Order: sequence, then C-alpha cells, then structure tokens
Amino acid sequence: MRNKYMLVAPSTRFWHKMALAGLLAAGTTAAQAQFYLAPNVTNAAGTYSDLGTTGTAIATANTDDANSAATPIGFTFTYNGTAFTDFVLNTNGFLKLGTTAPTGPAFTDGPQSLLNGPITSADANLLLPFNQDLFAGTAGGTEYRVATTGTAPNRVTTIQWKNVSDKTRGTFGVQFANISFQVKLYETSNQIEFVYGPGTAGPAAGDAAKFVTVGIKGTNAAQSVLGVKASATPWSGTTFISGNYTGNAHNIRTTALPDAGRTYSFTLPVANDAAVQLIYAYGKLVVPAGQPTTLQALVRNAGTAAISNVSVTLAVTGANTVTAPAQTIASLAPGATSVVSFPGVALPNAGSNTLTVTVPTDGNNGNNTQTLVMTTDPTTSSYIYPGVPAASSYGFTPTATAFTAAFGAKFTLNTARLGTGVNAFIGSDANLVGKTVFGVMADFNTGAILGRSPDYVLTAADLNTLKSFTLSSNVSLPAGDFLVGLAQVVPANSTQAFPMAYQAENPAREEAFYQFSVSTPGTPADNTANNARYMLEAVTAALPANDAAVQIIYSLGKSPVNTAQAVQAVVRNSGSTALTNVAVALNVTGANTYATAQVVPSLAVGASATVSFPAFTPTAVGNNTLTVTIPADAVASNNTQTYTQAVTPSTFSYANTATPTSSVGFQPTITGAFIAKFTTPNARTIGGVGAVLADLDATGRTVYAVMVNATGGLVARSADYVIQAADINQLKSFTFSTPVAVAAGNFYVGLVQTTDPTGNGYFPMGTIAESPTRTGTFYTAVPFTALGGTLVDAASSNLGIFMLEAQNAIVQGTSAALNRAVSMYPNPSTGVVKLDVRGANAKGNLHVQVINLLGQTVYSAKLQDNFTNEVNLSGLAGGIYTLKVQTGSEFTSRQLVLTK
Repeated sequence: MRNKYMLVAPSTRFWHKMALAGLLAAGTTAAQAQFYLAPNVTNAAGTYSDLGTTGTAIATANTDDANSAATPIGFTFTYNGTAFTDFVLNTNGFLKLGTTAPTGPAFTDGPQSLLNGPITSADANLLLPFNQDLFAGTAGGTEYRVATTGTAPNRVTTIQWKNVSDKTRGTFGVQFANISFQVKLYETSNQIEFVYGPGTAGPAAGDAAKFVTVGIKGTNAAQSVLGVKASATPWSGTTFISGNYTGNAHNIRTTALPDAGRTYSFTLPVANDAAVQLIYAYGKLVVPAGQPTTLQALVRNAGTAAISNVSVTLAVTGANTVTAPAQTIASLAPGATSVVSFPGVALPNAGSNTLTVTVPTDGNNGNNTQTLVMTTDPTTSSYIYPGVPAASSYGFTPTATAFTAAFGAKFTLNTARLGTGVNAFIGSDANLVGKTVFGVMADFNTGAILGRSPDYVLTAADLNTLKSFTLSSNVSLPAGDFLVGLAQVVPANSTQAFPMAYQAENPAREEAFYQFSVSTPGTPADNTANNARYMLEAVTAALPANDAAVQIIYSLGKSPVNTAQAVQAVVRNSGSTALTNVAVALNVTGANTYATAQVVPSLAVGASATVSFPAFTPTAVGNNTLTVTIPADAVASNNTQTYTQAVTPSTFSYANTATPTSSVGFQPTITGAFIAKFTTPNARTIGGVGAVLADLDATGRTVYAVMVNATGGLVARSADYVIQAADINQLKSFTFSTPVAVAAGNFYVGLVQTTDPTGNGYFPMGTIAESPTRTGTFYTAVPFTALGGTLVDAASSNLGIFMLEAQNAIVQGTSAALNRAVSMYPNPSTGVVKLDVRGANAKGNLHVQVINLLGQTVYSAKLQDNFTNEVNLSGLAGGIYTLKVQTGSEFTSRQLVLTK
C-alpha cells in the first residue's frame, strides 16, 4: 500500500481534512424550506403500545401491494409547506399524505436493491416507517388501524401496521415473520415518530441482509431523510442521512430484531436551536499516563437563524469531579458546526466518570445536552463507547497479490508506558471464520510495526466479541502518539472479509483513525472521512526500571567500495530510571566485517542519544548487515536493530531497498527540488543521479536531476525527462551532460519537479519511512530556478529517506550524445536490467554487449531506440561487469554489478 501526501511549503505536510461545507450547505437549504434535517432526527428507546381496538381499522383490498382509501388524520398536519388532513396507507409499509394514492412501484426492485422504490418515484410527501415487499405475517390478525388521541391543539394520530412480514424475494428468505410498527403525527409541532413493536424472526435458514427503506420524503429524492444501518447492527445503531441511499439502506436480518418501543423522531427546525451533537473522548483513558487530556464536543446550529456567543460547558462527575471553564462559540450560521475543546482536563482517579456537555436553553431543549460514560483505567485506553452497538465492520479488498494491512487508532501518552496488548471488537461477518488476524502497535509517523501478537485464526465464537491480542513481546512507548491496530492477513484472490468493527461517529473526529500496511510499512492514511470510530483498545503497563532501546541505525544503504563511511545509532532510555555507562556495539557482517563499540555515559528517563561509531571502509563489493546492540535488560525486544547495506563499485544512496513506502511532491504551481547530502572521503567524479519515481500520477510529468553546492546554487543538471508509466516504482538514472568533479567532503544531488501545467499536484519522489528522520541529510529547495534554490532541512517534516543515488562517472564512450541517450537501471541488479534508450540516432545496428572482468563477452543482443529494453542477465554469476551499447563506431559503456 502506497500512501502519499503533498509538501505545500518547505517542512509542511498537507493533510486532507474533512470538509463540513456540504453539511453546512445542506442544512441551510433544508432550514429555508422548513423541512426536516437528518442531524435533528433522534433514535431512542421507548414504549410500544398496540392500538388494540382503539380508533378505526383501515380497509384495504388485501394485504399484498394494496392502497387504502383516503383516510382522515383527525387534524391539520403541516408537512413540506403544505397543510394535510388525509393520508393514504400502502400495505408495503408506508403512507402518502393527501388524498391521492401513491403510484407504483411500492418497493425497490430487489431484496438488496436501492433502485426504483418510492424514494425515486414521482410520489411526494411520503412517510416510510418500514418499506419493503410486505404481506400478512404468520401470527395472524394482520390489520391496519388509525387512532387520534388527546385534545386540540396537542392531538396525536397513530397509524399502525400490525403483524406484517417481508416476503421471500428470489433466494432471500423471510427475515421477520411478524413485525408491527406505527407512525405518530403530532398536532401543532408537526413532529413525526416511527415506533416499532416486537418482531419475530423468520426461518434461520433464510438469514440474509435485506434492504428496507425507512425515512421521510418531501418533494423529491434529494429532499429525503433516511435511516441507515447494517443488517447485523442493533436498531439502536441506526443513523440518518439527507438524500437518497448510496450504499446501505435500513438493512434487516433475522438476527437483529427491533427492541420493542424503538423510536425514530423527526422534528422540524426552530429559529434558535444550538445542539450538542457529539462528545469526542475516549471510552476508557489510562491513568495516570493519559493525564491531562483534551475533551471535545461538536456543537451544531440546528435552527434556522444565526446564533452567537454560545456558551458550552463541560462537567465531569463520578470517580473524578471536574467543572471545566466554559468555552464560547462566537458565531454559528444555520447548519454550521463547531468543535469545542476543553484542554487540560485532569482525571487522576480510576473509575467510572460521566461527561456532560451542555448549551443554554433555547427553542429546542431536547438536544441541549449530551452525556458520555468514560472509564479511567489503570491499564487501558479505548475508543469504544459503552452501550453503543457496532455499526458495521471494515475489511481490505483482496487482490492478485497477498498482503497484510491494518486499521488503527491513534492514542496519546503524556508519559512513557510499556505496550502489552491490543483489544479489538471483531465484526459479525460469517466469512471471517478461518481468517487470520493479529494485533499491532505501530509508530504513528511511519507506520513501522513496534510490536505484534501472534497470528490468530478467527472462530465463530469470536464474532461480535471483544478479542484480546497479547503482544509477543512488550514494546516501549515513548510519550506522544502511537497507533494500535487490528491487522488482517489477506490471501491473494480470497473472499473479502470484514474484521474491524466500528461504532458510527458522524462526523468522525479528525486525525484519530487510520489504515496502514504491515507488508510494506509506510505513512498511515487518515480515514476520518469514513465516519467511523474504531472499536480498538490499547493495553499498557508501567515502564520497567531498566530499559535501554536501540531506536534506529543511520547509515548509507549503498556505499562505494573503498570509501570510508560513518555509522550512527539512536539509543533511548525507555525505562523509568536514569541509565549510566550504556555500552553500544556495532558489528558489520557479510561481504565485509567490522566491530567497534561506544559508551553512552548517562541517559535521563525518556532521553535519546545519537551514538557515532568510528568510520569503517568496506573493501569488498556485496551486502553487509549492520547490527547495533546494547546489553540485555528488562525489555529484550528493543535491544537490537539491524540495517542491510550494499557495497557497490560506484553508488552512494541512503535507501537500502528498492521499494518506496511513500512518495512526496509539491503544489502544482511550484518547481521544487528534493536534495540529499553525501560525503566522500576522497575526490571523485559524479556522472549522474538515480531516483526512484514512485507514483503513477507522475506519469507524463517532467523532472530532472541536479547537483547543487552547500548554499543550494546549481552546479549541474540533467536534461528534462518526461516520466513514463514503466518508470513507476523503478530506479531511473539521470546523466549529467558533463561529469562533475567533487572534492573530498560534502556534495549535494537531487531531483527537481517542475511546475505542473495541468494544475494538479503529483508525487514523483519515492521515500522510505525513517523515524526520527536524521537531520542535516535531506533537504528541500522551493522554489528551484535556473540558479538553484535555498536548502531547507526536511527532517522536521518527517519525510523519511529520499530515494536518491549519486552515481560515479563510470560512463565511457566515443559519443556524448549516446552517453546521454542511454539510461541503465537498476544497478546493482539481481539479474534483469532496463536499458532506456531515447534519441540514440543509431547509425547502424544498435546493440548491447556484457563483458566480464576477463574481457569476455558473456551476453549480446539488439536494442531498440526510443524504447525501454529489458536485458535478462539472470543466468550470469554475481560480480562486476561492463555493459557496452554500440551503434556503428560509436559506443558508451557502464559498469554493472550483479548481486545473487
């Protein structure tokens, strides 16, 4: 999984935020029309009272697809700007206000279809408490009835469907053998309620999701307010949307019957109505490491007039007692929302707390308060709100290639802790049985896995339960943000399954819920727009006293042979007591061997030290493994880090893999550069730059390579190059027209991204996650001109390792034009080499020869100009070769390393 983000200015990330403009616009339009609003609908427990013999039975020709005659409401009911005194009932679970019967079709065209039902019909002014293809239930006594109770001007008319059932449709069986429900119309207030009685499940063998339309419709489909829930979600989890369905409807199945008295209430907006819509907090918060915390509330102007100076209060009662300073919203337009923050709330005592957020009395006092029960816990932080059902669950779509990825939630610690486990609520999807999952803790910035539980194969007993995953070994979590996730192993071409259960949160809080790859860790992707609160818990413990950790190794990923280089490691005190005289050892094994050690004299709690080892000089081409180790202590899992390094004849690079984990780019109006600093102990000649191009959106865009001096001034550049689709996720070589001599010391090379004439940003520069990113190594230069640009250290932006190579001037030949026309990559190669030839102007046959160190030609083939040619050398032994491209008497040659 490749994630991408855009650099909008040096050292600045661009994160996509959820826009509330659509909600604001919809709310304003609806308020002006005096129609009902989705955010104003309430879903609450209540009481179902059967009408019995009260009122009047409503006659229909039959119980299958029939309309009643026009039936009096009993008073004037105003709906959609029109006064109605009558309605027509349809046996398929809806009614139409007025005296005109609804037209067909009376239900959607399939059991799991959203098409061609009453919402998209020409009928207006519909109330749909339970619209499907219905007929008489198995219990008998099926009837339709109306009763008006109370006295003017506060009368209530109740319209009832009793003992009805959904019909078998195709292979989808009966879900409810019997269900009763009512529509209540309130005089004067024009409030509408749907109230549901007890249901009886249909045959278990027919259990399947069936889509039901539940809600109200005004003039057209756009002027609708509809209920949404997944089939296995309890009815208490129904949420409401404005406009027609686009995915789930109000789905039902035999295993999720309504609770008797479940009531959906539709209330017209009033002029002055501030509403507390949501509380953003944890379901559980670890103490004391989660202290203090910031609690938030989403306040909405649910009225039709602008409001100002709205005072919002927070009170905490229970194990902790807090009255937070009131916060004031200066102004709020109709339909607009505001997130109110209460920072620095201290909840030091473990136990149950009730959070209450309140706005002042106004025209509708039914939405002025929200409460949330939050537990302060010695070990666990959680996003699971108690008593709120799972709305549904997520899963990753299988592909032709197997992969492992995770859904994660961000947790924050104010003091360091030891991560011990993950709790995750598993979804209800039957396809999960037999699937493999595991819990993970990961670095928030890079997605790198810090710890994981063993693989676990889900059973039927795990569905709809909170499952505990204990980490294989505990991990040290510094103060700050980290991710806790449920990882899913997705075999190639497998059946899709949905393990990650969530509770509905609309709109979801920003920058809290993510997805990230476990197979190829990279920058986590923000999933705020999914309007879901992941049902995840982070289980932690107090730190051990003695715990030093090797956090990361800084080195070259590729180094020229016989070139001295430095290696550094970051060591952190992850324990609860200060450390002294920490021995840190470096061992190099593989093609070259080397061993040395350093001592960190002292390390305060939570502090880090960068350890620099004496430089070593690799003398043999091949792969090295760099291992940094500290002595055994209370946590063994963080005492060692390794880093793989390739020693080559000619290349400098910080990347030790060819696979990017992310990509970066600039705003479309910017020409900017990504620069890497390298150090050479002796003078050499640099002939070009290699860069991994890592995003398909970059196809057709122009880049070029550069060398700059220490102040960012341009020293050399390659020709412009238009990125081809074949270049994506490949190392592309860019040759300078004239090789550049560099003195011993630092030199700087990079990739420039030109202005995008289409106006769209793109992300050409491949990166590898590195946390923390080393300082004084990677730079941006914005803008970049014909004279160069100003270098700005990119470490603070956490952009990771830039996948750039500095390539020695190993190009030889008789033609500078031919030198420029040929690009060779990757180098080193495991066997397959790409020769990209552009504008060679071949004067004879264009062909390639591969020559070994004995001067023997071991491979030859014809080449095509203006084409990316593939040279398969997998049959050759590992070693150093010369690759020679020739046309007529002109040639160019390159040194190639094959690694096996």
